[in-house]
Amino acid sequence: MRKSIGILGAAALAWSLAAPAALACGGFFCRNVPVDQAGEKIVFGVDHDNGDVFAIIQIQYAGKAEDFSWVIPLPATPSVGVSSDEVFRRLGPPTIPQFRLNYKTEGTCKTDGPMFAFGDAGGATRAAAPQAESAVDNAGVTVISREKVGPFDASVLLPSDPKALEEWLKKEGYRIPDSFGELSKTYIQQKFYFVALKLLKDKETGDLQPVVVKFKEKYPCVPVRLTAIAAQENMPIIMWVFARSRAIPKNYYHVALNEALIDWVGASPRWAMGAPIRGGGTGQPAPNYDAVVTQSMAEAGGNGFVTELATSSSVVKASLTHNYDPDKLKGLTDPAAFMREVANQAYPRGGVMQNLMRKYLPLPADLATRGTDEMTWWNSLFFGSNQFRTTPADFAAFDAAKFAEDIRTTFVKPIDEAADLIGRLPYLTRMYTTMTVAAMGAKDPLFAFNSKLGDVSNVHTADAAILCNPDVYEHEAPYRITLANGHSFVIEPDKQDRRYKPLPLGSMPAAFRIEQLAEEAPSELIADNGPKIDEVLKKLPIPKSVSAGPGCACNGLPNMKLGADRPRDTSAADTEAVFWGVALGALFAWRWRRRNDKA
Repeated sequence: MRKSIGILGAAALAWSLAAPAALACGGFFCRNVPVDQAGEKIVFGVDHDNGDVFAIIQIQYAGKAEDFSWVIPLPATPSVGVSSDEVFRRLGPPTIPQFRLNYKTEGTCKTDGPMFAFGDAGGATRAAAPQAESAVDNAGVTVISREKVGPFDASVLLPSDPKALEEWLKKEGYRIPDSFGELSKTYIQQKFYFVALKLLKDKETGDLQPVVVKFKEKYPCVPVRLTAIAAQENMPIIMWVFARSRAIPKNYYHVALNEALIDWVGASPRWAMGAPIRGGGTGQPAPNYDAVVTQSMAEAGGNGFVTELATSSSVVKASLTHNYDPDKLKGLTDPAAFMREVANQAYPRGGVMQNLMRKYLPLPADLATRGTDEMTWWNSLFFGSNQFRTTPADFAAFDAAKFAEDIRTTFVKPIDEAADLIGRLPYLTRMYTTMTVAAMGAKDPLFAFNSKLGDVSNVHTADAAILCNPDVYEHEAPYRITLANGHSFVIEPDKQDRRYKPLPLGSMPAAFRIEQLAEEAPSELIADNGPKIDEVLKKLPIPKSVSAGPGCACNGLPNMKLGADRPRDTSAADTEAVFWGVALGALFAWRWRRRNDKA
């Protein structure tokens, strides 16, 4: 039997690499009640020449630090390290799917009044490191090693008995479910190693960092069968695979989406003078993207992936460059100057950085007596006046050299290592799915490679003709959207909120094509819904404000004449003002940040 990899963890995220479809390769636990997980993200690096697989695993966990437990079954002795959430944040924007409309105007719209609608667019102190052990047998559990890895107490174990492993973990304070012994039996019979991780005693959940696992294997695998015990329904899974050629789902279907159902206006609202004409929302890739993916996966039997991007890995090279300079920080012995330079170098300011600040700049015990709180104290200290009577004793724990080295290890090194890994692997595939709990219990998805498949762009474009009429404002006019595949349809704004809503789910298939890909053999077509989608689009009713003229045989085709038979309600538009200057700039910056945050 071929080897598989499993991950059992008390987090909102766990992954593994390579497993035959018959075996589970992962899961989660926390006490006897698993913590819900809302999504999974992983970066795979597959070095075909050396037979190495790397996985950078993002840990999402909500719970008490003492309850965090993560156990990973692996087929070979692994190396374990830590990475940074910054890797995932940087990989998101350049690889996320984008839906862009090319707008043009046909006819002339009413101009004597406000042209643009504003408002919400809708949608959407360090503990001592554990003592290292080497091949210590504990009656059924051989402890290969035990060491501090980032914020973790990490042990590599080789058990020979499920009960012994369960007892060892409980003795060491791990929270495991009653079913753990049964779950671990298969791996133990195959002589798997187990990586056991828990937080060090002085660490908090804000100290959690992604974990890096490296070992010998051929195929990546996402551990969804045991993940189901902690998963939310329709859980999203994003994976970036860096290798020498395009990655494909080996035992799951490959799905191409029906883009006629995408909320194009919500994903690509019109902008004029910094203001959006009201669309369907500001979500990325599109406000209803997950809903379309979820429906398409249901049509694929619950087991499928969408390829969102397949191209040279050079597209993310710039995203992993940085101007971090921890050596410059070492010479700044003044705490305020040190932290100002941290801000200047734009390090992440989340929980990990805040916990480093608490370590090297612990808060005074009499903070409340001084009439302030933690955030105000730091802001005043680093960027304002010394209004809280600081003394040298307040900074007795400050050590610029050690603080800078912790910053290097926590933030700089992971980015550099990821950039080095990606630089050696020339091809990137980003894949995505949403998965029901029931589908997770069926089989774990495996991923292989096919060097003959073409690239896939993450930028999708369509044409939007604004069908103008002298009796309607431009933001009230219908749009004729023509997709890259030639499909065309008309949408118009809702009378009440004037949002351009997408075609409803259920009106036609959400999967344009479903196929089974293979490593080298031709793909097998499972379903081609193109003709059916085309037929549905032709039969869609034409909005009342658009009447078909001679030669128009179907919805959305040219030669349409615009009528004025639709009652108009412009009261909302008449009461809305056009705001200029700072207001528009702030709105633009806010929207841009939201789009990047969601990536």
